[in-house]
Amino acid sequence: MKRSKLLSAVVGVVVGMGLLAVTGRAWAQRPAKSTSKTESYMVVEVGGEYKVIRTSALKDEKKRLEDDYKKAVDLWQDEIKAGSKSDRPVKKIILVKKGGFKTQKGADDYVAKLKEKDQEEGKDSKEGKEDTNPAGKKVVF
Repeated sequence: MKRSKLLSAVVGVVVGMGLLAVTGRAWAQRPAKSTSKTESYMVVEVGGEYKVIRTSALKDEKKRLEDDYKKAVDLWQDEIKAGSKSDRPVKKIILVKKGGFKTQKGADDYVAKLKEKDQEEGKDSKEGKEDTNPAGKKVVF
């Protein structure tokens, strides 16, 4: 009885090691995954103007807008202290129009389509769009 259990254990270990060796070779020979990601682009509307930016640069663009707004508010507060009656600066938002473009040319083509559409509708692309948010569009503040 002892020999049969010992023999079964040895056979099991040998078979397991054989399977591990075969799968290990197959795993080692598989193609390596690419670690470099291709850059994608997105079309955003900032202050009534369409821009093409890299998807990874969205945070930087958001920070730049926030810094510009803070500087404008500081200047406005200085003007108010000096006695000037001026309007408070308008905070611009980033309105993501469409993302996932593989090339910048594709995104530029989409910007051209948007500008054509605005002209057909009689809209001036730089006027009164700082704080609009059409339904269903992603807005980054």
